[in-house]
Amino acid sequence: MAETPQHIPSLVEFEDRTKDIVIGAIKLILKRLRKKGAFPDGIEYADLLRDPDQMLAFITCYKHNREIGQDVTLDAHGDPAPDDTTPLVCGLTLAQIERLLVYTCAKKRGVSMARETSDPADAQGAAEVAAAWAQRVAAIKEWLVFDWQLPLIDFYLTQMKPGHFRVLDLTVFLVREAEDLEALASVEPSDLRRVRDLVDTRFEEMMAAHPSAARGLVSCDQQSFDMFAEMTTSRLWEFFGGDPQRVVEVLRLEENRRTVIAPFVADIGMATLRQLEQVPNDMLAPIMTGFTKTFGDEGTRFLQEETFARKFLFTIVGDFLGSDREALADADLTFDKLSEMKWNGIKSAVETWWRTLPN
Repeated sequence: MAETPQHIPSLVEFEDRTKDIVIGAIKLILKRLRKKGAFPDGIEYADLLRDPDQMLAFITCYKHNREIGQDVTLDAHGDPAPDDTTPLVCGLTLAQIERLLVYTCAKKRGVSMARETSDPADAQGAAEVAAAWAQRVAAIKEWLVFDWQLPLIDFYLTQMKPGHFRVLDLTVFLVREAEDLEALASVEPSDLRRVRDLVDTRFEEMMAAHPSAARGLVSCDQQSFDMFAEMTTSRLWEFFGGDPQRVVEVLRLEENRRTVIAPFVADIGMATLRQLEQVPNDMLAPIMTGFTKTFGDEGTRFLQEETFARKFLFTIVGDFLGSDREALADADLTFDKLSEMKWNGIKSAVETWWRTLPN
């Protein structure tokens, strides 16, 4: 499981002379990489600053060809720096230089976005837009650190709020997938703070496992969170990371109905819940018990699939709702017996359907 980084290089302000030395070294390494054929011709340092993807490509290329800059990245003793955290002759570490490049790229993107979203004919308005974008970048500079964040800069600036970063703090470094970032961005910072307070010391665990779980947790208080934790055990974050509406629907259930579906709650999909809504209380437990007897624990995976709910569960529910209670009693057929009979009647079709699903 991913962990928050143990070392966060400091973001430093340095004098012009040091800046010139660092930029000169970067340009030299870039030139050598181009000459070696490891990096495309025609791309200059200024191009890297304007394009986060190009900057990431450059940093990645350098890390795969470190020997090309051994005479440039020297420590205080004049020896090649053994790692990214050893101070160089200029006083900075390679990790700090990487962070500066990431932040500089973000500032450049802010300038570009300001131009794209302002009217050049309105000088005052354009200046205000530029200031707003600059402020947005400055507000999150504490969390602009690593090269892998470069492709995420646009999303950080356009879809997330500084409040998201303040709540997430170091756990933001656990989120590298756009889908997970989108889920987090859909939660207001105030709600995200409440989620963090709710799960308390397990927040980093949640962020490492399923950051999107925050969406489902918005609907919970301490009592309901503890209830779901007991129901789902090791699949807690997976459950909350699914459709957030599922959490809402399960919370709406009467307690006796929630108890029946508790063993299935980590797998149950919205389509399955919709089918089971129609089932009277005295039929629900027999239907689910018969399902388990027929398909075993592995069968719970079927409940995630909309096709299963629409085709197979729909049939079972329809048979139950259409049953004649008096006729069943006369035939000495309980709901439990009826359930086993009906599930076994379609078992072969269900298993054939499951085998044909793409992996």
